Amino acid sequence: TISINVSPAERGSGVGRMMLALACDRAFDQGFCTSVLAEVKSDNVSSRRLFTGAGFRLVNQCDGWLQFHLGASRTIG
Repeated sequence: TISINVSPAERGSGVGRMMLALACDRAFDQGFCTSVLAEVKSDNVSSRRLFTGAGFRLVNQCDGWLQFHLGASRTIG
């Protein structure tokens, strides 16, 4: 599971995507995991956009939460 928080002043600058890519690439390269699961509140449009834009795919929806998945074989875009 991954959680990313970006200060309001930095939102929209691409820093969130860079942090996400770095964390996933490092975890995959070091063999810490073979996939990443992100849980996002369904009303959090910015986070939904971040994860889908990075190649995560929606795999589950329940009680106001969305789960996005990325496997190690996928490239963060």
